[in-house]
Amino acid sequence: MGGDGAEWIKKGTEMFPDALFHLDTFHLRRALTRALFFYREHYQVVAKAVSKLD
Repeated sequence: MGGDGAEWIKKGTEMFPDALFHLDTFHLRRALTRALFFYREHYQVVAKAVSKLD
């Protein structure tokens, strides 16, 4: 289940035993940008790895 990290979305995984939570693409990229703002090369490496599910 993808979402913004809100608790009510995370609780949705309790309703579906095989479901996993993950940040949706927008919120994941925003979190990466905030965390790696001063490290442009690192951001690019991480973003590429995420896009490959690595």
